Amino acid sequence: MDLYQSLGFRPFGDPQRRLMLVLRTHDLSGTDYDPLFSVSAEDARGIVAGCDAIRFIFGDPEPLAAGNQAEPIELAAHHDGRDEKCPWVLVAANQGGREIARMSGRSLALLQEAGALSEDLVSEPAKFFIACDRAVEVLCEDEAHPNRRPLDGSAASDIKAAIEVLRKSNEGLMKGPYHLEDAAGERIHCGIPGHDARNWPCTDYTGQCRSCGHAFLGPKRAPACKPCYDLMERQAAESPMPKVNGELTGQPGLAAAAADFQHRVQPWLLECFGEQISKDRQERNHRFLEEALELVQANGCTRSEAMQLVDYVFDRPVGELHQEAGGVMVTLAALCLAADLDMHAEAERELARVWTKVDKIRAKQAAKPKFTGAPAQPGRLEQLCVSPGDLRRMIEGDPECADGVIAGAPGNQPGQTSGAPSAEGENGK
Repeated sequence: MDLYQSLGFRPFGDPQRRLMLVLRTHDLSGTDYDPLFSVSAEDARGIVAGCDAIRFIFGDPEPLAAGNQAEPIELAAHHDGRDEKCPWVLVAANQGGREIARMSGRSLALLQEAGALSEDLVSEPAKFFIACDRAVEVLCEDEAHPNRRPLDGSAASDIKAAIEVLRKSNEGLMKGPYHLEDAAGERIHCGIPGHDARNWPCTDYTGQCRSCGHAFLGPKRAPACKPCYDLMERQAAESPMPKVNGELTGQPGLAAAAADFQHRVQPWLLECFGEQISKDRQERNHRFLEEALELVQANGCTRSEAMQLVDYVFDRPVGELHQEAGGVMVTLAALCLAADLDMHAEAERELARVWTKVDKIRAKQAAKPKFTGAPAQPGRLEQLCVSPGDLRRMIEGDPECADGVIAGAPGNQPGQTSGAPSAEGENGK
């Protein structure tokens, strides 16, 4: 602020006799008054009494009786963003944070420059907001976002403090009615620390127990809270099934997690796709085949090798489902050993990851090709609606197959009996 500038209150013809804080500029060209914001006469007296840098320009229009003094006001400010033009709220810090006026960023800077507002009494814009999934619950007076409010104190900028506020709001539930949002309104996905009884000692990673569903603090990628983990370990120790060596994997809880991993996938499957798609054998065939091809592709398998194996497999008799499932597990373990991978650790990591990608996976699932055809008949080659020839063409990347595979599937060709082999045959020619 220049030497010929000062801050002061002056009347401005308000019916309620409010006073306007102005920036007074007096130089050789004359005197200008730049209005900043208005306050009540009582608040103006308190601000003048509490700050030497602000005065009454023309004197107090309604001076107090002799012997009476205005209570000094200690000014503070915080940002709430409800009003784009005046996003800052000026409050009386020594009177319970009572709101005095709304002001612009320029007014805030002038008050700070004049020494009327110290930096430690100015709260930066909130980075985190708490919002309610129930739109009917009004958390603030903001018409644009009535179901969310900015967090205050350390929770406004510290994510750990914000999560603690969220935990208390949801009463310790992992999926309560409240969630966190950033300043742009994007939802923040985070774990909520649970009660001390469910936490592991000396850890600060947040997780959700795959057994009881409660939030907890524990080791990175731990599958369960401490009580459930101990129970799983005891059950695994009593089970005749072979266990995974936890010391070799270096991951807590994997000895117990290996025994029930299949059951822990089911809640995610139902949450992500629903019961109908989760139990659709044809859909599960396609998704498993897709992931298996992506795995061997990442491990160096070529398109030509995959094409040869398609013909090799479908030229042989159909195997038993339970035996082939066991073969998949054994050969997957062997592949991971050769590639120096821990299959159980990778499984836990992927399950934890996909829980955070439910919406994205749903959208990706909806965009995947839908292979339709005749109803599957167990024990027959036609239980896959894509013929071996078509599958080989898909692997080769035949452009004519992109739109023709579905039409050429068993039961989809004009004049072809449902369930009969494709006219192209199994060799794709």
